[in-house]
Amino acid sequence: MKRTICILTAAALSLSLLASCKSSETYISVDDDYSVLDSSLAEQMQQEAVPLNTKISDYSYDKKYEMAACPFTFDDKYMYCLIPIGFVGDQIDDQRFQRYKVDLQTGETKPMCDVPGCTHDANTFPNCINNTLGNVNGFTAVGNVFWCLDSDKDEINYNAIAQRTSGGKSRLFENTTFCTEFEEEFHRLTPREKYSISDFFVRDDLIYVVGESYIYRIDRSSMKAQDLIDVCDSRITGGMLYGEKMYLSDDVGEVFVADFESTNVQKIADKMYSPRVYDDVLYLYDSEKKAICKAELDGSSITPLIENCQNKMFVKGGKMFYLKDDANSSLISYDLESGKETVIYDEWNSCSFIGTADHIDRIFALGTDSSGNSVFVSVRADGSDLWTNTLNGFDNAG
Repeated sequence: MKRTICILTAAALSLSLLASCKSSETYISVDDDYSVLDSSLAEQMQQEAVPLNTKISDYSYDKKYEMAACPFTFDDKYMYCLIPIGFVGDQIDDQRFQRYKVDLQTGETKPMCDVPGCTHDANTFPNCINNTLGNVNGFTAVGNVFWCLDSDKDEINYNAIAQRTSGGKSRLFENTTFCTEFEEEFHRLTPREKYSISDFFVRDDLIYVVGESYIYRIDRSSMKAQDLIDVCDSRITGGMLYGEKMYLSDDVGEVFVADFESTNVQKIADKMYSPRVYDDVLYLYDSEKKAICKAELDGSSITPLIENCQNKMFVKGGKMFYLKDDANSSLISYDLESGKETVIYDEWNSCSFIGTADHIDRIFALGTDSSGNSVFVSVRADGSDLWTNTLNGFDNAG
């Protein structure tokens, strides 16, 4: 099976990534020690931790699946993620998030912070967590550091990829050239934003970059960009890298396939979103019918597969994990060979992400229960060994 990478860009989600305390000029590293946190929550989690015992294969970087719907990344020890903790105002830009890490073996879950001793309780979090936008799509573990999107000083133009460590940050690549007529027109009043990067993915010797309406590759050894491929006349909102082709959907429901080798772009579907590819089968989401459909790779023979579902799905180990469009946003496993459905978890009110990484044997999901508590859920790819962890009453009220 070809290796696959899913994307969903910042246009689909306004989140803050790598939220760091305003009183600190340092940045987090994947291998930083957070044992210094003097938090009653951390102690509670330590006492209640249930082992995950995740099987981990060779790791050099996180081959990401879903981005904006899944603000997390994995290395060979932890899952790192963002959890919404409330609002400091009545606008979407006022939402705050906190970083957590989950030990893939012990299940221990801890808040992360650059400032030792910060507890991030409900009374202090507005003062110690930044409320910036856009970085979620670049939250990627590469070796023992994080790569992320980087902005200019006023955090408007996310046109660069940076490496963040405990010693600071350094820019790896900055886009000062690539844009199309779409960006020129769309950002005519804010011209600096026409070079913004929506998403990026690391694979072997290349970095695959998604702009608002275009894509291109960067050579990792030279950090030089290759030819731009103009995909559409609207904003790209989702897609998947499959071999050297990228399947993309835009905000008006058009689906395209772009070939990095030939630079050809072909429109293959209308009124569909969130393309996924697994074993040479294309999966699409029909938002009008609330159905997951399957099709040939060229977009032909579109057939409904699963009805009454939400626009969150991915495939691992021959099973599709998706959310029912019901009151509980039930997490379901669908066997692609037999058609058998299994309810994994249905004890929350909503689910904000589901996802995994190539080098681990588990899928993870994060939802919210009726009391407003954040709930982690995980199972192995075959649906066994259910693991849950509820963050009781922590920072969920703004």
